[in-house]
Amino acid sequence: MLVHATSEKKLGPVIPVNCPSCLEENVDGQSYAMVDTVLLLMLIPMHTRATIYLSCPKCKRTFKPLIPLSEISDHPIAVRGQYLREHVSIIQILLGILAFFLCWIPVLGVVIAAIALLVNWQASTWLKVISTIATVVGFASTGIFLLLSA
Repeated sequence: MLVHATSEKKLGPVIPVNCPSCLEENVDGQSYAMVDTVLLLMLIPMHTRATIYLSCPKCKRTFKPLIPLSEISDHPIAVRGQYLREHVSIIQILLGILAFFLCWIPVLGVVIAAIALLVNWQASTWLKVISTIATVVGFASTGIFLLLSA
């Protein structure tokens, strides 16, 4: 392989926060960096990028800090949660949108919508809503199709 990509999780400090998602107070949020590296000939680093995350041990949700972690630690625990935004992966977004547009197709639509709903069950509100709508429409279209084909 000419170009190879690696991803490594590096743990950082534990930071007490009030979780903005599950509203649990004074939880030990585990910070970590996902370090992505692109290598040429599997040896020469071409590009390295680190993304910082903080996870809640209670609800298992992942957040991206809006300010550096060192600055979050400077604030009182009660306000630290306002500097965190829930991390939603591109896979979750694509599955939700795909389910929403394909839910009318009998059987296939309901399968994709159900997978999207499972993946997005604890995601941000809009993803959960469109995945739920897609699942309901998928079941309805599949039911109508089965009734008409019988």
